[in-house]
Amino acid sequence: MLHFQKTTIYQQFLALGKRALQLFNKKENAVLQKNTQKEMIIGLSNIANGLHQETSGERIKSFHMAAQNILHLIAIFDIARNSTQAHAKTDQEIKKIQEELHALSHQLENFQKRQKRILILTSIHGYGHLSPSKAIKQGIEALYGYDFNVEYDGIYSQRCGGGALHHVDVVDRRRH
Repeated sequence: MLHFQKTTIYQQFLALGKRALQLFNKKENAVLQKNTQKEMIIGLSNIANGLHQETSGERIKSFHMAAQNILHLIAIFDIARNSTQAHAKTDQEIKKIQEELHALSHQLENFQKRQKRILILTSIHGYGHLSPSKAIKQGIEALYGYDFNVEYDGIYSQRCGGGALHHVDVVDRRRH
């Protein structure tokens, strides 16, 4: 499983799409099912693309496109609720999915603000000290996807006389 597939927001969107597709009978609602599948594929692609972006501007753009797909899905479900002779239970389930999709679009808009942050400070007396930091970052991404924003900075210290800490400079090594 790739890192973006483990991210909570991706998993939530996927689960909502699965629930929605199960509501549509293939014969009676083939057009609605096809359009739902199309918007789900595009929306999931936009979320995955946004999670892979390194700059916040590119991430915001991809998430904005995913939010547009969510609006399209909400509109498709409005059509489903108004054009079919849906049972009350199905109608309630569609309405519930619409509400959850709306909440998910807000989560996309605020993803970076809500993303948990971890800062790892490490010594930079040679690049070997950065290896554990990189491994921790990779391990967290492997387990939790991009739910965490893990950064690491190297600190360089100059000691004077008897080993007392005289000055500490933070050196940005995240790009290595």
